[in-house]
Amino acid sequence: MADEMKRENETRKEAESLSYLQSDRRYVGNKETVAYLLNDLSNSFNIGGFKNRFIWDVVKIDFGISALVGLFTGIWDVINDPIIAFAVDKTRTRWGKFRPYLIAFQAPMTLLATLYWLIPFFFPGTSATYLPKLIFYFAFGVVQETAGTFTEVAKAGYMTTITPHPNDRARLITMAEFLTGYMGEDMPNIFMGVFLDLINNNIVKWKLRNVSVK
Repeated sequence: MADEMKRENETRKEAESLSYLQSDRRYVGNKETVAYLLNDLSNSFNIGGFKNRFIWDVVKIDFGISALVGLFTGIWDVINDPIIAFAVDKTRTRWGKFRPYLIAFQAPMTLLATLYWLIPFFFPGTSATYLPKLIFYFAFGVVQETAGTFTEVAKAGYMTTITPHPNDRARLITMAEFLTGYMGEDMPNIFMGVFLDLINNNIVKWKLRNVSVK
């Protein structure tokens, strides 16, 4: 008798869970959905696929030094991920634990991105091993990696708390991936690839140093 009641309870719970999953209830309104999509698009709308080419051909950073900086920032990323994730998880504010990081880091990350593409103007005509330029490049990589980890952890955590319904989360993620994948990542990189070819073939009379800030 007890076993039958237990099986009935389990069956009922499974039916309730299935009914909940199949429902189309939405907790995230249209305004919040648009805000989330625009934020995701703004974070991905860049020509990051050309960073290495920019560093080697325009900034003129030595390839070996660039590889060492990439190795160090990669190791630092592994080390700081659990530390930053722990710090974000322990955050308690009236706006929640994730939203403050998403909002507070927007302006600094935008400034960092601007400074990155202005490096050739800070150190014009310098050699690939010019020490002040290498120090700036190294410091920039560490700061950008650290700030980026804060925003990525907060973004991932925010998605798990923005709505309790898995279908609602799937809807937001699908819309964001479609929008940022085509509009935010593919289009800028396709445009930049064609543009660089036009410059290299002397069809467009621009210097590579100026392309990053046009």
